[in-house]
Amino acid sequence: MMKRRLISVLMLATILLTLCGPPAAAVDQMQTTAETLSKLGLLNGVGVLPDGQTDFNLDASVTRGEAITMMVRLMGGEQEALQMHYSHPFRDAGWASDYIGYAYRNGLTSGVAPNTFGTTQKIDTAQYLTQILRVLGHGAYADWRNPYPMADLAGLRYSTGQEFTRRDMVLISYSALQCEFSRTGLTLYQLLNAFGVFDPDVIAARPTPRPAPTPTPTPAPKSTPAPAPQPTSAPQTGPITVTSTDQMFAQVLAAMQARMDTVSLQVPAGQEEAYSDALLREMKRFQDVTSLGTMSSPGRGTFQVELTLTDYARIEAYLEKKTSTLSAQDQQTLQAAQKVSASIITSSMGEYDKVKAIHDYLINFNTYQETGSRSHDAISALVDGKSVCDGYAKAFKLLCYLNGIDCVRVCGSAGGGNHAWNKVKVNGAWYNIDVTWDDPVSSRPVLRYDYFLISDSALSKDHHWTQYAHLPTAPNSYTK
Repeated sequence: MMKRRLISVLMLATILLTLCGPPAAAVDQMQTTAETLSKLGLLNGVGVLPDGQTDFNLDASVTRGEAITMMVRLMGGEQEALQMHYSHPFRDAGWASDYIGYAYRNGLTSGVAPNTFGTTQKIDTAQYLTQILRVLGHGAYADWRNPYPMADLAGLRYSTGQEFTRRDMVLISYSALQCEFSRTGLTLYQLLNAFGVFDPDVIAARPTPRPAPTPTPTPAPKSTPAPAPQPTSAPQTGPITVTSTDQMFAQVLAAMQARMDTVSLQVPAGQEEAYSDALLREMKRFQDVTSLGTMSSPGRGTFQVELTLTDYARIEAYLEKKTSTLSAQDQQTLQAAQKVSASIITSSMGEYDKVKAIHDYLINFNTYQETGSRSHDAISALVDGKSVCDGYAKAFKLLCYLNGIDCVRVCGSAGGGNHAWNKVKVNGAWYNIDVTWDDPVSSRPVLRYDYFLISDSALSKDHHWTQYAHLPTAPNSYTK
């Protein structure tokens, strides 16, 4: 019998379990996620459900033996573990002996006592997150007493229920595949796939972008966080029938503007991969998104798009009560932006003066410097003082938002490479502003206004971008 082929384009499908849908829908989504892990060879079922689907016993608690088994599989070590039968001192290893031996040999785990592993003892969320952080190469930074901030930074998805179940294990394990492995630039899935861990006859996948984390409740930072608003009712996510890529773009754009992270579509059957390819080519169309992912079933036309929103978009969604939580980093970004805004903006200022104050502050506070992925986030320009163009543009956008000024981030190219800047609305008209290029790399502080409130024609001399219909135009430069 032919194996069912699942094609995952751009990134493996992320099943969002924190949506405000009915419980039955959440169970169905997790069943789909578990089936995907099963096809990858990472999860075994325990039987068959009445409807014919595999029973993954999702509501059962997770034991230390089950957790260490999943950990070894996610490390690509199952075949070695089963072949080598590494020795260990634990007398209660039981069925998990080979997996425990592999983990023990590689210094990944210890028992609850010198000769006791605790194979049948239950594990909690913090313990499992710590294990998965070790899988991702973050073991040195994983604090088993409070792994949540590091898990957020790594991009892991998790819930904080009272009992850790197989459903939670599936959620965390699946999200781990989409996380970057220890600053390699590759997701864990890409790395495992490159080493031939997955059966190519079951899964055909393309490189996947690293998603930003979906925030979940974490311990409060030392400074007082902004009060958490209550979420509004969950938006309708589809399925929505589209018959052209332009219609798909319009639906994804609407989802982005509504600060949704998922939209379900029905596309022409057999064209799922073509639609995914078109979405990848048009990434710059969606300026508030850092990555796009799709899951599709070949020949069926079912097509789900997941949007990973930028940091400022996540913060805006929080302030607009479209979500009730922020990650630790996003919370820090918001607090820093509010502090900066309070220090440079006064009630007597008009829009021009506010924009100029934001422009000047970011230039005077920052030095252009690439420091890793963080320098592409707003926090780098608001907290670190070292940022690149994307960090400047995102921080500028967030500060404008906090002060009621219309602003968008634009993704294009300049100086021979990818670049980001902003369009901002001042006194009813739109203008371009490139904070980065007004902050030239220099051994001494430099503040200039060569790219401050200029027209499209002026900017186009050395900047290039696609003027999508939803982006505002700037026909004139600002004159007082």
